[in-house]
Amino acid sequence: MKKNMIIAAALLASAVACTKEIEEPSALDGKVQMSFAVSTEQTKTVLEGTNSTLWTGVEKLSIFDGESNNLFAAELAAPSPTAQFTGKAKEAQTYYALYPYNSAAKLSGTTVSTELPAAQTAVSGTFDPSAALLFGVSDGTSVTLKNVTAMLKLTVPANVTSIEVEGNGAALAGNVNLNVESAELSGATASKVTLSGKGALEAGTYYIAVAPATVSGLSVKLIDSANSKYILRSVADARRLDANTIYDMGEFNASEWVAGSEQPKEDAQIIFDEAMQNGWIIGGTDGKYSIKDGVGKDVGNGIEWLLDASGNWARVLTFELPANTDISGYTKLCFDIEYVNSSFNATWNVFTNRVYGDGFELFYHATAPDKEGWHTVEMPLNDFTIQSGKKDWTKFKKFCFHTNGWNVGTATVHIDNVRLVKSGDSGSSEPEQPKEDAQIIFDDAMQNSWIIGGTDGKYSIKDGVGKDVGNGIEWLLDASGNWARVLTFELPANTDISGYTKLCFDIEYVNSSFNATWNVFTNRVYGDGFELFYHATAPDKEGWHTVEMPLNDFTIQSGKKDWTKFKKFCFHTNGWNEGTATVHIDNVRLVK
Repeated sequence: MKKNMIIAAALLASAVACTKEIEEPSALDGKVQMSFAVSTEQTKTVLEGTNSTLWTGVEKLSIFDGESNNLFAAELAAPSPTAQFTGKAKEAQTYYALYPYNSAAKLSGTTVSTELPAAQTAVSGTFDPSAALLFGVSDGTSVTLKNVTAMLKLTVPANVTSIEVEGNGAALAGNVNLNVESAELSGATASKVTLSGKGALEAGTYYIAVAPATVSGLSVKLIDSANSKYILRSVADARRLDANTIYDMGEFNASEWVAGSEQPKEDAQIIFDEAMQNGWIIGGTDGKYSIKDGVGKDVGNGIEWLLDASGNWARVLTFELPANTDISGYTKLCFDIEYVNSSFNATWNVFTNRVYGDGFELFYHATAPDKEGWHTVEMPLNDFTIQSGKKDWTKFKKFCFHTNGWNVGTATVHIDNVRLVKSGDSGSSEPEQPKEDAQIIFDDAMQNSWIIGGTDGKYSIKDGVGKDVGNGIEWLLDASGNWARVLTFELPANTDISGYTKLCFDIEYVNSSFNATWNVFTNRVYGDGFELFYHATAPDKEGWHTVEMPLNDFTIQSGKKDWTKFKKFCFHTNGWNEGTATVHIDNVRLVK
């Protein structure tokens, strides 16, 4: 992979004096009219040809005066290396400039919180101007902006609909924090960045803006316009993606197209993909769901579901077969989901999936993924909890999604690629040790400096209770109250776990008589300045099960996610109304 530095000297526009024109202060907010001449250290809108620095058309940026985020704008009749931005702000000794303008961006202390879009718009020969974050500091006499993102360069053939980039779990976009002193980004939340246009892209060169990060590898996937072919290229070696740097991912050729599409490659029965499939029927609350063009993950048809907080179970979306069907050969129900126009606040879950059949009802509480970008939700069938009757997948009738746990807000939800999958953990008794690229927290003993803790007398490391009959963690639970039993895994100092994608462990219930109204435990994450949670549904009360909790899907309780400031995971009993259980836990690990 060729790495080309953006040469600042070749791209820096001539220094232009910045004139601050002060008018009479506003009687209401104390802001005055100002004007800044803004240039950049590198290309803003052109990366090919002359490599000149050009502002074009109507441009907008944020000026922070220490108290507020102020809109400044410039309108250019012709491209120019310097633009005069005008607006109103309070007088201050130091101003911080952020391009592009984002009304939601906030300055707190030395940190600006903003967004680096995970879904970017393709522009031939350059990058999405809303994605490349530029930042500068001004004392009122000049503003020179610096690119704080890294750039991935790709040369692609014709008829590409979308380009997907992942860094083996490393966060590359999403909500980010910008340190105004170091001009460095941190705290990204999205592990996949997608570049797409309104239709098929022209053959040529495109750029994707990503947050600086250390990645253990990169993968690039191109999808064709007919959604019938793809090109997948992976680079396995570790590398650092630095700001203000272009990384050439090489040229992709039409000869590399492989038959197939971006849809799930699992051994799966498709329920919905562009349309209902295999005899399945969609239903639910009238007027609250529809199949619409342009809302799918591949920009084709998707399911649009309108939700609000009018009450638990108030919104229903069903997938059913007209007659009972045996799905006992499948291991999990999967679907992709995206929240748009979302203001919901969930006290515990966004929806519960219920399964109905002849003589039985099951449920699975799905934790809400973050409210940006597409996420894949996987619900292992073995982990659906019995509400009534006895599981018999040969007598299955329908899945039913309910809104659940909301207390305020609304959301428009897009759903795509609903399917039953045969791959994955089927509950077999294969060797239990993780084969993933993982950091072990517990396996026969605490590992890698992790420390176990919790409610005194309710947990212990005991021989013979592990999945491999070696040492395991025994945890004694009862229904004495929510949060009454606690089990913690912590490091003595903050540790960066941003390179990992999920927390996994194996669990077995013995001597169990509990009854849970919704969850058996909630996993909370604590760090410097943030608290997150993830509600884990109880697996069945027989045999060993693997529980996987994607880190991206932990919901913010307070503060802002920053895995570099992680302190501990904390399991709480949760949702019990009666009963006790002895729980065995083994193979606790963070997985890349």
